[in-house]
Amino acid sequence: MGKISVIANAEIYNYQAIKEKYGFEFESGSDCEIFLHLYKKFGNVEDFIQELDGVFAFILHDGDTGRTYVGRDPIGVRPVFIGQDPQGNYGFASEAKTLIGVCEGDTIRPFLPGHYWSSETEEMTKWYNPTYNLEDTDLESFDEEAALKKTAELLYASTKKRMLSDRPIGTFLSGGLDSSIVAAFIKKFHNENESKTNLNTFSIGLEGSPDLAYSQIVAKHIGSTHHHVEIEAEDCLNAVEDVVYAGETFDVTTIRASTPMYLLSKYIKDNTDDVVIYSGEGSDEVTQGYLYFKNQPSTKDGALESKKLMEQLYEFDVLRVDRTTAAHGLEVREPFLDKEWMQHYFNLPANIKCPRHGIEKYHLRKAIEVTYPGLLPHDILWRQKEAFSDGVSSYKKKSWVDELKDLSESLITDEQFEEEKKLYSPMPMFKDALYLRRLYNKHYGVIKP
Repeated sequence: MGKISVIANAEIYNYQAIKEKYGFEFESGSDCEIFLHLYKKFGNVEDFIQELDGVFAFILHDGDTGRTYVGRDPIGVRPVFIGQDPQGNYGFASEAKTLIGVCEGDTIRPFLPGHYWSSETEEMTKWYNPTYNLEDTDLESFDEEAALKKTAELLYASTKKRMLSDRPIGTFLSGGLDSSIVAAFIKKFHNENESKTNLNTFSIGLEGSPDLAYSQIVAKHIGSTHHHVEIEAEDCLNAVEDVVYAGETFDVTTIRASTPMYLLSKYIKDNTDDVVIYSGEGSDEVTQGYLYFKNQPSTKDGALESKKLMEQLYEFDVLRVDRTTAAHGLEVREPFLDKEWMQHYFNLPANIKCPRHGIEKYHLRKAIEVTYPGLLPHDILWRQKEAFSDGVSSYKKKSWVDELKDLSESLITDEQFEEEKKLYSPMPMFKDALYLRRLYNKHYGVIKP
C-alpha cells in the first residue's frame, strides 16, 4: 500500500482497546496513529469510523488511490469547515476565517457532525445514526432502579475514560448540576486511585453572582482548589469583539454565554498550568434540562425537541466552548457528550427522561442521588437550571447583558436600527443584535457563520 497521510485534531479514548483488539503495532505514542492502522485494515472510512470512541476531525489521503477523506465526530466537538475555490477545489480548516480569501465566501460552511466526505463522490455521508425512543412506558412495570444505576455508572465511566492525559487537568465549575457532577466525579476518581493530584476548579461572575456562591459550596464539598474569578461588566464589554472574532458568530445568545467563558479561559491560561479542562456541555440537550421542557405538549414532543437540539449543538454550545477555550490554548473534554452514555439516555422511555414532578433533569438527578449518595450536597443536586449568562450576573449590580443593551442603545439610533436591520437575514430584532452583527461584519463581511 502506498503512503497514507493523516491530519487530525482528535482525542480517541478507546485507541488502546482497538490497538489490542487488532494487534496493531504503533510507531509513536499518539492516539491519532490509530487512523492509519484502521484505514489499512478496513480499506475504507465507512467501517473504521464506527470503531472510534472519541472526538475528532481528520483528513486522510490515500496515496494509492489519490482519494481524500474527511470525517467529524458524532456531535461536532472538534471543529471543521469546508469551502470551495472558484475552480471547484475543496478546502478544509478548523476555523472558517482560515478559508476566507481562499474559498468563495458563500461556499464556506460547517462540516456536518457525524458525517464523512470523500473526494471520489464529493458528497457527505452520515455515519452516526443514534436512535431515539419516542414512546412512553408503564411506570409500574419499568425497572427504574436499574435505569438509574446505569445512567449514573455510564456517566462516571465517561468521565474516567477522559482522564487520560499527560497534561494538567482542571474543570469549569458554575455550581450548577452538570459541572458539579463532572467535578465531583473527577475527585472521586482521584480518591479511588489514591491520587494526590490537585484538581483546580474555576468559576467566574460579577460580585454577588449565584454561580460564584454555589461553586464555592461544591468546591468545599469535593475538596478542590477553587479559583473564584470576579469580573466587572466592563470586562465583558471590552471582550465582546474578541469573542465575536474567535467564535465566528453573531448569535446573541451564544455571544452572551461565550464572553464570561472567554475571560475565564484567559484567566486559566495566564494563571495556571492547566491545559485540559472539563465542562458540563451537552447535558441540557440530552436530558431535556432547559426550563421550557416543563411545558412540552407531550413526552414525544419533548424527545423530538431534544433530538433537534442535539443535531444543532455544533452550531451553538459546542462551538462556543471550543472557540472560547481554544483561543487560549485549552482543550475541553465533555463527559455528557459520550457516545455510549448519550445513546443510553436517548433510549430511555419518553416519560422517564422528560421533566417529572415539576423538576427538569429529574432522572439524572435521581440517578446520581441513589447511585452515588453524598457525591454532591442536596441543594446543588436539586438546584434549578440557570443560563450561564444569568448565573455570572449579579443580584447587586446591573447584569453585563443589560450593560450590552445600554451600550447598543447609545451607539445605534432608532432610525439607523430600522433601516440597517433590513439588510440582514436573519433580521436583528434588537439593537444589541445589530451591534453584534456590525462587529461580525467588521471581521467577516458577508461570510456566513
